[in-house]
This record gives sequence, C-alpha cells and structure tokens, in this order.
Amino acid sequence: MVALSEQDVSLFIPHRATMQMLSRVVRGEADVTEGELDILPDNPFCFNGRIAAVTGIEWMAQVVAAHGGLEAWREGRDADVGFLLGTPKCTVAVAYFEPGQRLRIRAEKIWGDEEMLQFHCTIHDRADDREVMSGNLNVFRPRDLQGYVSAGEGSGA
Repeated sequence: MVALSEQDVSLFIPHRATMQMLSRVVRGEADVTEGELDILPDNPFCFNGRIAAVTGIEWMAQVVAAHGGLEAWREGRDADVGFLLGTPKCTVAVAYFEPGQRLRIRAEKIWGDEEMLQFHCTIHDRADDREVMSGNLNVFRPRDLQGYVSAGEGSGA
C-alpha cells in the first residue's frame, strides 16, 4: 500500500501551478485531514522575503479542499471545486511567515452536508509545534459545478 504522503497533492486539490502550495497530505479520515506545507522562496505570496500571515487562510482552505478531494479520490472521481465563503473566527499569532518554515495544517469538519460545510483549522510551525493560526472556514461545494456556474450566466453577477 502506498502511503498517503507519497501521493501527488494534485490528486486531491484542484489548484495548479504556483497556486498549489500544499506540499503533502499526511492524514485523511472521515472528519479530519492534515497536510504539510514547506514554504518555498518562490511562493507567489512572498514579498521582500516574507508572506503575510493572512495567507494562512489560503493554506487552510487548501487542506479543506484536500478533505473533499480525498473523498473523491477514494471514489475514483476528480477533486471537486469548492468556494471559501468566509472565516467567521480567525486567530493569528504571527505577523508573517518566511521561506524555509515547515507547517502542519489540520482541518476538522465541524458540520455540514454535501454542499455547505464548516471546518475548524489550525496551523502549527513544525519547528516547535507552536500553533500560529486557527480559524473556522465556511465553504460551499456545489454538487453540480457546471449547473451552478451556468445558472449565474446572464445574471449580471
């Protein structure tokens, strides 16, 4: 059996090229998914050698995406596209991240059905296991993405 961490992250998330920042998915259970991120100097959000802490929301969202992607992967489907609706509760203990840091990101499903879900996410710095960010993420994962997008055509939105 191949370890989850040895699988290509692109199997689990729809992000591509420089927007695929998650390095590994290391745990995937019914309600909990964990990933790791090795912050590289070419990170698209890196300016003057630093990455604003708010970028952690995107990283947490990628682990949430991996949660749904793991379900799809196990069922032989492509990863679903979802939308981050908001972060009603977010705590940040750092002002920025830096290339070279290694982070562990955990997403635990709090509630939800197939389309509307909420996850509690945390980011820990792997150097000292310190929690550097936490927050709840509300997401929308349409059952029929094409139908959802088509319904918006011509609406002026």
